[in-house]
Amino acid sequence: MPDFSIHLRWPGADESLKKAALGIARRFVSRPVGYSFTKTEQLALAPFFTNSDRGIYLAHTLPAALLARLVARYSRMNNPRGLRGVFVDAALPELLASRIVGSKANPAAWLKAKEIKSLDQLRQDAEGEAAFRNFLENFRCDPDYLRDFASSETVNRFFGDWVERFGHGSIGRVANISICAEGVSLMAAKALEEARAGAGYMELSTRYVNMAGTDVYPIADIVRLSSSTLAGRVKEMIDLVFGLYRNQSDPDRGALPLFLTERYGHLFEDKRQLKATVGGEVCDVLGNLLPGAALTSLGIAVDGEAFGSLLKHLLLHGTPETIAVAEAVLSESEKTGSNQLARHYEPSDKEQELWGFLDPMAFEDMRNNRPVVPASSFAPIQPAFDLLRLKPQFKDLSDEEISDRISRDRKATDKLPDEFESVSVGLRFVMSRRGERDLQRHVLAAHGRTAISPWLGFYRYDKPRPAEIDSDFRHVYGLSYSLNEALSGEPVWLRELVLPLGNLVGCTIVMNLREAEFIGHQRTKQGVNHEVRQIVLKINEELAKAYPLWTKLSRSDPTPGYAFSRGDPIPLETK
Repeated sequence: MPDFSIHLRWPGADESLKKAALGIARRFVSRPVGYSFTKTEQLALAPFFTNSDRGIYLAHTLPAALLARLVARYSRMNNPRGLRGVFVDAALPELLASRIVGSKANPAAWLKAKEIKSLDQLRQDAEGEAAFRNFLENFRCDPDYLRDFASSETVNRFFGDWVERFGHGSIGRVANISICAEGVSLMAAKALEEARAGAGYMELSTRYVNMAGTDVYPIADIVRLSSSTLAGRVKEMIDLVFGLYRNQSDPDRGALPLFLTERYGHLFEDKRQLKATVGGEVCDVLGNLLPGAALTSLGIAVDGEAFGSLLKHLLLHGTPETIAVAEAVLSESEKTGSNQLARHYEPSDKEQELWGFLDPMAFEDMRNNRPVVPASSFAPIQPAFDLLRLKPQFKDLSDEEISDRISRDRKATDKLPDEFESVSVGLRFVMSRRGERDLQRHVLAAHGRTAISPWLGFYRYDKPRPAEIDSDFRHVYGLSYSLNEALSGEPVWLRELVLPLGNLVGCTIVMNLREAEFIGHQRTKQGVNHEVRQIVLKINEELAKAYPLWTKLSRSDPTPGYAFSRGDPIPLETK
C-alpha cells in the first residue's frame, strides 16, 4: 500500500499531530460495523461482497440489474445493516422464493404466508432450504481464489504494458467497479462524488440521518489534539444542531411540521400522505442544520479508467478521512483485482498546485442578494443551429423553424440534439452547502465552490414559515460565525466538518446547452428541493435572456414554487 499520508493538507502542523489525526481517521474508517450477520447470511454474502464487517467494501459478481436495484435503495435506506442487510433481509429471500414452484407470481406473498422474515427462517422450510442450497451451488465463489485469480501476474503485466507504457487508459472503460461506503461523513461522500465522468452515485438522503447525533465523524477528537477548549465548543455545536433537528422535526411538537399541517392539512384527504409530505419538506429544510461531520452512506459505480480519478480526488482533498477512505477502497479493490485498474491516482505536483476552492471574495456582490449571473459572456448559440443545418432535414430551415421542429411532440426523455453540446455557458451563484451538494450530485457538469464559511451568509427558507425557523437559523448562524473565527487557524477541511450545511458557498457551473436544457427539465420538477429548484429557474432565466429561442427549446417548469417537494403538486400560493 502506498504511503498516502504525504497528501494530508495541514499547513504548519508537526508530524506527530498529523500522524495522530490520521490514526483517528483510519480507526474510524476501518472500525467494525455495529451489527453482525449469521452464518447463513455470511454464506450468502461471501460470493458478492468483499467483507461483511466493515463500512467500506466492494460489490461484485452480482447480475447488473440486481446490483442496480440494490444500490438504488441507498437513497431511502433504513436497514440498520446497510446494503448487505437489504440483500439478506429482503432481496435474496424474495429472489429465492421466486424460484420455488408456485411462488413465481408473487414471492412476497409466499414469504408472508409462511411468516418467513429472514434467510435463516427460509432455510427452516424444506423448499426454502433446497432453494438456498441451489443458490450456493450456482454462485459458489471462494474469496481467496477470486483474489489470487484476478490478481495474477499476467493481468498485472498486461495493464502495466498497455496502460502505463503505451497510455491506453481507455481499456479500463469496459470494466466496472461497484464501491459501497457506509458511515462516512457528508464531506467525504462529496469528495467521492466529485469524479463525475465515468461514475454514477446513489447517496442516502439527509432525511435518513441518525438524529440522535451519535453517528458523526470524530472531528472533535481531532480538534482536541491541539485544543481541548475548542474541541468542547465543536462538540457543543454538533450537539446543539442535532438537538434542534430532533425538536423541530418532531411531527407533534416541531414548529415547522405543525405550521405546515395547519396551513395545508385541509388539502389532504389521506392524513398519512399529509404526514409523509410534511415530513419530507421539514427534513429538506432542517438538513441545513446538519454539520459536515454527520454520517451518510452511498453506492458508487465507476468504470476502470475513472477509478484512478476517484482515488485522486480523495487524495487532493487531503483530509485525514478522505485519505483513510482512499486506503480502504484500494485495499478492498485488491480482493477482486480491481486495484490493477487504479492507475495514475497519485496527484502530480501540478495537480496539487492547481487544486483548491474558489475565493469567497469573488462572490462578495452576492452577499445580500442571491442572483444567478454569467461567470463570463455567454458563447453565441449559432454554432448549434449551423451544425444542425448540415443535416438534410434541417438544411433550409431558419433557427426559429429548427426550434419549432425540435420542440414539437417531444417526449420526456428527448434531450436537445447533440449539436447543442457545441455551446457551453458558465454561471456563478451562492446557495447553501446542503443545496449545492444536491445540485452537484445530479448534474454532469464542471463545478466549483468556495469552502464552507459563514462569510457569505446562511440558508434562508423563503416559503411561508413559523418565526421559530428564522430564529433557530439566526442562532445557528451566529454560533457558526464565532466558531469559524475561533477555528480560523485550523485547516479548511476541519472547519468544513464542523460547520452546518446551511452556511452559504459561492458556486460556479459550466455546462453545454444540451446539458443545461436537461437540467432545467429535471431540476424544476415539483419533487426537487426548493432551493435547488430556485437556482435552476434563475439559470433558465439567464439563458432565456441570452438566447431568445430558449423559451421554445427549454422544457423547464416555470411555476414559481411549490408548497412541498413531495406528494401531489401544490403551487406555493395555494392556501
